[in-house]
Amino acid sequence: MILNMSSGGATQVYGKSTKRSMTVEIANTEDGLGLNVRVCEDNMCLTGFCSSMHLVEKKANELRSAIRRKAADTFREIQHLEAEAMGVPPGRKLG
Repeated sequence: MILNMSSGGATQVYGKSTKRSMTVEIANTEDGLGLNVRVCEDNMCLTGFCSSMHLVEKKANELRSAIRRKAADTFREIQHLEAEAMGVPPGRKLG
């Protein structure tokens, strides 16, 4: 895994096996009592809060997993809509 730090405070991560790019942005909350962690992957972004820098990696992993679940759910929904449009009976796979 390759990490690139930009001057804007974002970290870009490139996974060798998946060829996906992911950005992780970390910023202090307005009240200074925690950190906002923003993860973007495949043009989908989610933001979460953590109370300490040592929790950032865990929060980033949770957000990345949520993005991937959301993408998979969206893909399944698109497949279902396409099947409906083509008149394929429910429960029957395309292809």
